This record gives sequence, structure tokens and C-alpha cells, in this order.
Amino acid sequence: MNRENIISYSKSLVKIISDSKDVEFILDLPLIYNSINFIVGDSGAGKTILNQCIINSLLRKKEDCIIVWLDYEFQSSVAKQRRIDILLEKYPSLIYIDAENYIIDHNSRIDDKIENIKNTIDKNEKRKKNEEINMLVKEKIENPADFVLRISSLFCNSNSDKDKIIFVIDSFEDVVENTSDDVRIKNFLRSLLNFCSHNATYIISHHIGKKQDITDSMRFRGSMVIKNKCASMLLIHSKEKETDTDNDYIYSIEILKLRAYASFSRKFFLTVSLGNDNDNDYVIKKVEKNYDVNTRQVIREAFFLLRSHKHMKKTDLVLSIHKETKVARERVRNIIDSNSDLFNVSVDRHNTQIYSIDINKIEQICLMSGIVVEEHLTIPKQQLIKTLDSVDDDMDLNIEIKNSSGVITVYKKKAAILNAIFSISDEDVVALIQNIKNAVSPF
Repeated sequence: MNRENIISYSKSLVKIISDSKDVEFILDLPLIYNSINFIVGDSGAGKTILNQCIINSLLRKKEDCIIVWLDYEFQSSVAKQRRIDILLEKYPSLIYIDAENYIIDHNSRIDDKIENIKNTIDKNEKRKKNEEINMLVKEKIENPADFVLRISSLFCNSNSDKDKIIFVIDSFEDVVENTSDDVRIKNFLRSLLNFCSHNATYIISHHIGKKQDITDSMRFRGSMVIKNKCASMLLIHSKEKETDTDNDYIYSIEILKLRAYASFSRKFFLTVSLGNDNDNDYVIKKVEKNYDVNTRQVIREAFFLLRSHKHMKKTDLVLSIHKETKVARERVRNIIDSNSDLFNVSVDRHNTQIYSIDINKIEQICLMSGIVVEEHLTIPKQQLIKTLDSVDDDMDLNIEIKNSSGVITVYKKKAAILNAIFSISDEDVVALIQNIKNAVSPF
């Protein structure tokens, strides 16, 4: 996987990360180590099975990591039905906790599990950790969020910072009962991020929101803080059996958020195997992108044209893309139609469709077309984004900028500047940066 140009996303815009080792992907999937990752989908979409496939695949690769599976969805009594008992016997490094009933897996030999992990804990601490974990489980802490934080603290505080610790949580609503409570969720996720700085990684299952419209950004249940704090969020659209003769399933997945650029498309297919008579492991088999070269070219060119012209009639946009890319005009039109959700589309008084850039969809456009930051914004505007990173979303800026034509524009909030980024000249950006700095640090 080529990771020479890696981009992390701050809100809906981008900033460059020059060193590729800053980001490490789990199993070459759009899931990031040392971060919070969400997998969202409707009930029965296959979130738990996907989690199990990820766990199995990591264990098969013999990664030097501790995997702690906090399962709130199913009781330990159904472990055999879900092949969890086979999984535990085969991989002693997996720690499975039936968190709903505070039952650790039937082996419960945490000291043996830890012994199989390199560099994790010295031998003198193994017995102590075994006792601490079992005591913690037996405490039956009523607040699930506190239980998750205590378990995280137990592992992270004794980690030598050489081993990865992966916490798989199923599901988020069982941990945080009110997923619309901004303050509680912000505090909880901030605590998890603190553990991420000590080599912890979280993969959290979460339920889909009620709204199903493809253009609706609210495709997960609860507060927007969830999406703001996580590094990646994957939406499962469907899970279908590949053929009637095998036990392979194909997931259709959309990336709702990814705080790093790699060779991922916004939508992709993931094939998993649920095993057979000779092999009971659930594993990930392959990842397939579903955007072809022409689609990437067309969306990329559309972005650059709209960045220059601010807005264009659909007919003019299609013709210009056709001339630049040499892709057939009808093919260009079909691609633009099928990806219209990536842009702002309005209709003028002549019923003509007008396209412009949707600031909230830039992340998705970058993911599917391979646009890197140098192509995306001018140097002054990159500096503007960096300056805005230090500004709180709710801060009152009230900055006045007078352009060369004498027109005065007032920017009250950070979001107003972000939304107008393409319409602000580079000359005005310089003045805007200084005014922002004055507003943040007036003395």
C-alpha cells in the first residue's frame, strides 16, 4: 500500500502529515492503530461478525498485540454457537469478557494469555494483573463506561509502550446509554484518546441512525461528537452471501470518515470467510475498491474546475471534463449524475442544474480521487486551515475583511470561514490569518 502522501482530516478540510509512519492501518483496512474507530450499521448488518473477522485475522498474523473483546451484545452461554469457544482455545492471547454479565472467558487464565505476548509485562507482574482483572470483573461496576475506562487503565498503565492493545467494544450504546449526551460522550472519548497515546486502539460497534437517505450525513445514532473524535468511521450498507456453495460473504462498506489518506475509495467491498468444516476461523479474505479509473479522473477534474470557476452549469462542467480527460461525454455525464451527492447542486430560474463545491464533502472527494493537499489548497489557504485548528468551533470571531472591491464581509464563526474558503482571495487570506491570531490571543 502506497502511503507516501498521507492526509489527516481536521473537520472537513485537510492538513499534511509528511511522515507515513504517523499512521498505521489495521490489516490494510481503513482502521487506524492508536485511535478510536467506529463500525456502524443497522441491526443484523454484520458488525459483530466483522469484528470477529478482524480479531481472527490479527491473531492469525501473530501480531504482537493484546486483544481485549468487551462483548455487551451476547451472553457467554452462546459462545459455542458463535464459535467463540473454539477461538479462545485456538488463540490464548485473546481476552474475551462477557461484559453484560461480568463473566470473563471460560479459560480466564489471563497470566497465560499475557505470557504469549512479547514485551508486555514482566513475569513478576503477571500474577498481580491476573488478580486485578478478575477482581475488576467481579466488582460488577454498574456504569459500563467506567468499566471500560478501568479495563483500559489496567492494561495501558502496565504496558511497556512496545505492544499494541486493541479493545473491541460491542456496542457503543451499551457503554454510553444516552448517545446524544454531548458532554458525557466528549468526556468518555477524550479519556479513550488519552489511552490511545499509550498504544491503545479502539474498534467500537455502533448502530445506524433512523435517517437512511444517501445524502444525509447523520447516518449514525447520537451526537456528532462521536464522528468528530474518532479517526475512522465505516458504514456497513449490506452483507450478502457470495455464492450458495461456500461460506463467504461480501460487505459493501462506505467510509464516513478517515483521518488519513491512503489508497482507499469512499466505498469498497470486503469479502470475509466464515470458515468450513476444516477451518472454523472467521477471516478477512480481500478488499476491493468499486471506483474505476474513469470515475476517479472525472471527480478529480470536476473538483479542480469548480475550485477555479466557483460554480458551473452541469452541461458546461460535463463538456469541460470531457475535453480535459478524453473520457466519453456520456460516460462523464453518468459519473457526475451517480456522484452528485459529492457536490452542491442547485437549480436556477431556467431549471438548469448548477454545480459547486460542497465543503463538507471534500474529505470524500479526496478519498476516492487521490487528491493530495498541494493540489487541494494554495499555500496561504493551507496556513489558514492550520491557524483555524487552534480556534474552538463556538468561539465568536466577528472578523471583518474588506476586499479589493471595497466589499466588507463579516465572519462570525470558524465554520463561516471554512465554508467560504474557495471564495476568499489569497490576499484576503493573509489579513484573515492575522485577524484570527489577534482574536485568539489579543495580548
